[in-house]
Amino acid sequence: LQAYHEALRRNPEDESLRARIRELEQAKPAPVPPAVQRIQLPREVQEGQTYLVKERRPDLSLRILPALATRSVPALVLPRRPAESLRGDARLAAARIVELSHAPGEGRQDPTALGALANLLDHFVRRNGGHGVIVLDGLASLGLENGFRETVLFIERVHETVLQSEAVFLLSLAPGDLAEREEALLERNLRVLS
Repeated sequence: LQAYHEALRRNPEDESLRARIRELEQAKPAPVPPAVQRIQLPREVQEGQTYLVKERRPDLSLRILPALATRSVPALVLPRRPAESLRGDARLAAARIVELSHAPGEGRQDPTALGALANLLDHFVRRNGGHGVIVLDGLASLGLENGFRETVLFIERVHETVLQSEAVFLLSLAPGDLAEREEALLERNLRVLS
């Protein structure tokens, strides 16, 4: 940002520099509140953890959201189905929904751009002072589109962010969506809820 300001000082009529500066300034994370109150989570869920939630549909994951919403924990939901189908779900009333979709647009994220997706989740946690709950319903589809190894690297990157914060990352996985060996690897590295 400083380099762009310096370049603009030297070339004050360059509109592309002005646009880039505005873009970078808008992307700055919000300042962290000085005293963040610790939040009581449901008994089976602990802060700073990533969970593999074994469920046919993301019911358990979405049941956790209202419990956290009453405590003002920000929520981000990444569904594998269209976001419009979730808009009427009362459990998601206060949640931000970002649809995993190849179609560009507001409220959508390309599931094959794992780096950008990891940055989105990291920014969400930082912007909320290290708090938040993230529900990813498209774990198996991420594995199909990106390969299991790349998906595991993505999970590890987000898990590192979560470990250094007081956020919660819930990965919803239906039985049989992954090979037994892949599921066993995830179970070994993550906490399991069912």
